[in-house]
Amino acid sequence: MKKKADQIGRTIGFICWLMILSILFACNLPYYIQSTNASVATMVAKTVDAQTIQRQNEVLPPSPTNTPAPNPTPTPIFIGVDHQFVIHQAKSGETLSQYADQYKTSAGAILRVNNSLNLPLWDDALIIIPVGFTDVVQMPYFQPYRVDAGKITLEDLARELATDLEDLIYYNALFGKNEVYAGEWLIIPRKSPGY
Repeated sequence: MKKKADQIGRTIGFICWLMILSILFACNLPYYIQSTNASVATMVAKTVDAQTIQRQNEVLPPSPTNTPAPNPTPTPIFIGVDHQFVIHQAKSGETLSQYADQYKTSAGAILRVNNSLNLPLWDDALIIIPVGFTDVVQMPYFQPYRVDAGKITLEDLARELATDLEDLIYYNALFGKNEVYAGEWLIIPRKSPGY
């Protein structure tokens, strides 16, 4: 009989234990479901956001940055020794008379030394200006040029640009140099205008 009473006691204890667990589970179940739903909802939202951003990046071009475009040339660049020239990048509203006053030359001399020059001046046009002299009649016409190869010999450059090697060396004061490098600015002598 004692054995049967122990068995009934254990069964009642087990049932009580199950009831307590059921009550605890029932009380925490909405919280668990709510937490699980919140976690699932967060994961879904993150996935949807990531997919939306990816689609926008595929469809929309990248937004422009405020980085200014590099100037083709810092202005002015002085070139030469015996006869000094400057390569000047024109700005809106500037005139040949202003350049003549600034560099102690004449508008006529500026027109004469440039291989080709559009008037009125175009914004950002590169203009070659004689510095401190106006007697340019015996000089060749010139064209601004920026070396874009890593490095090039003066001989190859003269051949490539169809210009006289001695004039190239003289007017650019390249005495004793055999080559020029990427980024260097030169004035290229021309026999006739509009070459």
